[in-house]
Amino acid sequence: MRLFFLLLSVFFVGLQPIGSAEALTVSPLRLEYEAAPEQMIVDTIKVSNETSTGTIVAPVVRDFIASGDGSGTPVFVGEEEQPKSSLKDWVSFSIERVALQPGESREVTFTIQVPKGASSGGYFGAILFSTVPASDESVLIQTEVGALVLISVPGDAKQEGALIDVQAGQRLVSHLPVSFTASFENTGEVHLKPSGEVHIMNLFGREVVSLPINPDGGNVLPGSTRALMVSWQHQEVPSETIEIVKEWQNFALGRYTATFAVDDGTGEIENATVAFWVIPWQLLIVALVVLILLIAIAKQHRKNKMIGSV
Repeated sequence: MRLFFLLLSVFFVGLQPIGSAEALTVSPLRLEYEAAPEQMIVDTIKVSNETSTGTIVAPVVRDFIASGDGSGTPVFVGEEEQPKSSLKDWVSFSIERVALQPGESREVTFTIQVPKGASSGGYFGAILFSTVPASDESVLIQTEVGALVLISVPGDAKQEGALIDVQAGQRLVSHLPVSFTASFENTGEVHLKPSGEVHIMNLFGREVVSLPINPDGGNVLPGSTRALMVSWQHQEVPSETIEIVKEWQNFALGRYTATFAVDDGTGEIENATVAFWVIPWQLLIVALVVLILLIAIAKQHRKNKMIGSV
């Protein structure tokens, strides 16, 4: 049975501490390596106590897999499970406990030993720091923070991904922003880091804007699908702003096409296009009313001028 200990809010961005704003933090939040069988990696990770009280933390390693909802959120698996991509048995630490005073930071050395028989492909886990009550040295978890670890073992592992779907959040809107979702599937055996651009063209075929895809460098695990989100707008507008002001500050008009050009992480480029409309109807109504008034004023002015000339 799969157990989960913590869900991450953003895939491959890092672990957020549970609790108040004062918390433990780690740096860096993501560690990526390429290592051959029998190769050893020695590195450090910094853990900081930003709380107002002293604490003791214990470093541990847990395996994770991608969630199945397309969000890319990792899910930690239980001790009895060991996925094919497991690396928890590869990692050891220079210290079992770390005592941290308020505001103190410590660097913890860890070693990753890739076993001799490791197959080529991707291996994934997380280095976590779990708080231990100072009055009881047993591992009673209160808070967990940590960094994701991704290791690629070179070889003949399949590297393959595909852009399987592109959608606009809404095909007809009255103002920006317009959001897009590109679903990317990793059908290989190594994690991929898709990237690219969305080119938005107007009705006349002119490019209006180019937007980056996956600018944070999020990875897609083998056998999983991730939704890559892109949004186009001119500026941030508070949600309580009235609609006509939103239309003015995030103005667009007409039919547009958004073309996704996605590098699947192996150098192959895939393209997909979605069309949408922006019709700022409240501004158009105001513009029409103003135009009618101007025409009426012009007609009245011409009429008065003709009467005056008689």
